Amino acid sequence: MAWRCSGTSNSDLVNRLADAKLIVSDKVKQAMLAVDRGNFSKFKPYEASELGNDAPQTIGYNSTISAPHMHAAALETLSPFLFPGARALDIGSGSGYLTVCMAQMVGPQGHVIGVEHIPELVDQATKNTMKDHPEYIQEGRVAFHSADGRIGFPQGGHYDAIHVGAAADTLHKELLDQLKAPGRMFIPVCDGGGQAIFVVDKDEEGQITKRKHMDVWAKEGVAPTKRYGHTAVLWNQNIIIFGGSNEHYEYRNDVIVFSLKTKTWSRPVIRGEVPARYLHSATVYKNKMYVYGGFAKNSKCTYVLEELRMLNLETWTWSEAYSVPARYNHSASLVGNKLWIYAGKDETGNTVSDLHSIDLTTLRVLPHSGITGKVVLLKSQHFSEAIGNQLVVFGKYPNESSGTSLYGLWIMDLDQLEWRKLDIDRSLEDGVWNYFTIVTKRQQNRLPLSGDDVNDYSDSLDDADDGSSTSSLVFLGNTEKERPQPYDHFRDVLSINVEYLGVFQIPPSTLQSHMSLMLNNEEFSDFTIVPQDSSRKIHVHRMILSSRWPHFRNMHASGMIESTKATMVLPEPYPVVYAFLSFLYMDTVDIDLDCTVLCDVMVMANMYLLERLKKLCASILHRHHLQIDTCVRIFQAACVSQEHGLKKLTQEFIFRHCGAVMKTEDWFLMWSQGGDGSSGEQRAAALDEFIEGIPDDAGLEVNPGSRNSSDGYTSSYDGTNFEPMLRKDV
Repeated sequence: MAWRCSGTSNSDLVNRLADAKLIVSDKVKQAMLAVDRGNFSKFKPYEASELGNDAPQTIGYNSTISAPHMHAAALETLSPFLFPGARALDIGSGSGYLTVCMAQMVGPQGHVIGVEHIPELVDQATKNTMKDHPEYIQEGRVAFHSADGRIGFPQGGHYDAIHVGAAADTLHKELLDQLKAPGRMFIPVCDGGGQAIFVVDKDEEGQITKRKHMDVWAKEGVAPTKRYGHTAVLWNQNIIIFGGSNEHYEYRNDVIVFSLKTKTWSRPVIRGEVPARYLHSATVYKNKMYVYGGFAKNSKCTYVLEELRMLNLETWTWSEAYSVPARYNHSASLVGNKLWIYAGKDETGNTVSDLHSIDLTTLRVLPHSGITGKVVLLKSQHFSEAIGNQLVVFGKYPNESSGTSLYGLWIMDLDQLEWRKLDIDRSLEDGVWNYFTIVTKRQQNRLPLSGDDVNDYSDSLDDADDGSSTSSLVFLGNTEKERPQPYDHFRDVLSINVEYLGVFQIPPSTLQSHMSLMLNNEEFSDFTIVPQDSSRKIHVHRMILSSRWPHFRNMHASGMIESTKATMVLPEPYPVVYAFLSFLYMDTVDIDLDCTVLCDVMVMANMYLLERLKKLCASILHRHHLQIDTCVRIFQAACVSQEHGLKKLTQEFIFRHCGAVMKTEDWFLMWSQGGDGSSGEQRAAALDEFIEGIPDDAGLEVNPGSRNSSDGYTSSYDGTNFEPMLRKDV
């Protein structure tokens, strides 16, 4: 995993840290901008390490310079005590970078001492500082000393702020004694096999309080504690473990990462807090981990969470809570951009079998009713996986005839919302099956033969399943009747080809991609389209254009000169014509087309009576292109193409943002009716429609401080200092 924020320069790095909210105060930002990290680190000071880890960078002598986010965290935490004139101590000063940042914050009257037990690094830090801020050394604002950091630096007196850069086994009394009252210390301490940052405060009375600030990456790769009810998800060749309950029934909210590349455990620095929980679900989508529900407790009671949280896996920051139906012991399956939540237990502890989905682009929760077929689970615990647009659920159900329970497998078509039971009872009648998943044929072919192959295999796991490979149902369990351990899951593996159960994965259609290859392909082409003012011909096919474009069919049937010459000239520019023809070939419109191109294509669609193309353009313009600098252009195109819905939406947008819109060039051209020929005529017509659409009781407000105002609009108004907005008098 790369640093949360890397850049091409010191300012770029610091700005990215600020954008990611790792730097929140201007004081810290200005200090880090003033001290160039490149003067303190030889190897890619602003970029991720060569291993791609969020890790320190080497500075020699078996020492490192901390990652930028750790420096930002230290400065933010100590900031209240790094005031002008303060005294600070940096233990384990290394390259000297953080020492100089602290000196920048305490100002000319302050003093910062860097302590390092390696003499060569003391010399290196001094040289680095002379490159970056030589006056700090010359004026005595910064001094570096070789000493044992465990006993601090008592010669320097007492300190308002103490930063410790290397992990300590314990909180040393000598450091506490050298801390002023009030004062603050930022120190990493070994904690449960890993490391944690502790903030130690001494108040004016000399009372000491210590609080855990955050976990840091485990230096030796410490495995997670024993737990159950947690989640483990795959992201970028890493397994991310979250939550669960330990053997003492204590719920967890820690995040632990196992790298399949380096085979090491680590603990990222997490920003934000979420309730500890177990029996929740976790799903990765677009570099975010979506955590749904779970069972939690406070000092008074246990309760079921009715929240959805997102962990940004690039910044390791938790989102706020989003309200969702309360669930635990449920399943969550990702299909496209929707998260399907099935069954589990509700807030009253009752087993439920309902189904709802969450659109992960809008976070809208949609319950699904009218489901046909029936699934009867014996208990809430089950497994669900997705095959294409189908949901597969595995669990136990009661056998009424025998009074026992059996394993069962059901599948739901998410388009039809219909359950059907798959016949696998005989395959699972012996033993205990406690785990179920689905593996594609591609993944089966790339199973690792040894530990050295795991990197290639993890790549295949991250590959999106395109539906073209046959999948297998994989069950893990134990077929022995006598089992000394009831949760002995992994002695036997049962694999069943899904097609043997009548489940077929239909590969996605390739029609569009194949048709796109035919457009402007000279082979087999029998006609050319020539855009206005272009020497480039677009090679097309009479048969396709005749079937998709009524105007072309009529032209061809009438024997017009274009038909006999096999060439047709269109008055629109090349990008517009090509986009128009692309629709005829592929029946779709690219949402990333330039706004002006889309507007012109919409006008063409209206002229040639292609209603589907016109509506596609209108929808894309409204959803993806309606902005301050484009709204007037879109309004004009909507008027010309008689797209009344888009015209109304665009006019309302202009009313809401009138002040900003009036400063755009398109607005000025419309009101001045600038442009020659048809462009001027279109603007004049659009202006008439715009004025007609203004409510009779609308008023024009001018913000205080504006130098120009007008009782009405004229073609010669000065929009530079005009800040109006339309309002409707009530």
